[in-house]
Amino acid sequence: MGGITILEILQSQPAVLSRLQRLILQPNVAAAQVRYWLVANYWQIVDEALVADNEIIYEIIVAEPGSMPPLTPVQAEIGPVLLVKRPPEFKARVRTAIAERQYVASQLARSTSKAAASKRQRLLQEISMLETLLS
Repeated sequence: MGGITILEILQSQPAVLSRLQRLILQPNVAAAQVRYWLVANYWQIVDEALVADNEIIYEIIVAEPGSMPPLTPVQAEIGPVLLVKRPPEFKARVRTAIAERQYVASQLARSTSKAAASKRQRLLQEISMLETLLS
């Protein structure tokens, strides 16, 4: 299930959500948005895991009620717990994030608009930050 769909479900049932003691989520896409939402809505990310299956890496996020500091963009993208744990699939996950940004940046390079140039520059900075995680 996509991260946006997960967020729609969580937001649509606040009464149910308020009674839960733990969320175990597996966003196929938009994991960063899920992490930002969790922190903004007083859910603490207590554990994360990566599971590889047929060259696809799945992210699992475990959250419990509580607060935590705001996430940096890298923490949101890769996961604050994963940045510390660095499981075997960690580098593959980072490489995937880099490849996604490289593809979008290459497409934006074709545009002549200032907005596209600005977004491309931001993506190139994100790529540089992510590449530091591979060393």
